[in-house]
Amino acid sequence: QFNPVLDVEIPRIVRADPNPWSQENIHRFLNFIHSSDINDEWAGYGHALELVLFTGMRRAEVCGLRWSAVDLENKTLFVTSTRLSKRQGGGFYEDTPKSAAGRRVIQLTPGAVDLLRTIRGQQMEYRIRYPEIKWANDPFVICRFDGTVFRPDTLTKVFHKITAAAGLPKTTLHNLRHSHATMLNELGYDHAALARRLGHSDVRTTLQIYADFRPAEYSERLEKIDERLRHSGDTIGDKN
Repeated sequence: QFNPVLDVEIPRIVRADPNPWSQENIHRFLNFIHSSDINDEWAGYGHALELVLFTGMRRAEVCGLRWSAVDLENKTLFVTSTRLSKRQGGGFYEDTPKSAAGRRVIQLTPGAVDLLRTIRGQQMEYRIRYPEIKWANDPFVICRFDGTVFRPDTLTKVFHKITAAAGLPKTTLHNLRHSHATMLNELGYDHAALARRLGHSDVRTTLQIYADFRPAEYSERLEKIDERLRHSGDTIGDKN
């Protein structure tokens, strides 16, 4: 006679607030992964983490990036595949992005181009130094010196070790992506363009996360309210 589900109150989805690093912490992180303090085991992972900061790509997207999807001459890369960790048995598998928005073109900054050129140069050096190692015809951008790759969740584990060794605040690897988006948002990047760059299917997702991250711009606009409300030569105290 009556559907009890109609009386059920659906719980609201509570989104965790992003906690992007400050500019100072970003510089400390980059200085550490470029310094001699970082051990050889972590060095290859540093490139992947730096690429997240430069592009805002997801962990699986960075790990799944192949050189055929990189166009350094035109300063672009194409997000067409991901590398995901297997839940059982170890290893990884490749897949396509979850949504059409995830399959996108990302414009590269000069710094990102330099980073990718450095990675490619090191891989070419390894191939010359170790000719006995057989590389794939279209290798991954992020890989070890012998062309083998790691599970994406290993990147997260190494990230936590690096941040602890560098004395940085504890955060998630995903917040490197937030840090990239926050920098663009503070520089006035259009939300629709930011949503396309991040691979968000709905611009409302971008607005919910980053709409309040431009305090400098808002402060300037709020000051203009005073200008419009203030009578010439009068103050609120004078009117009272």
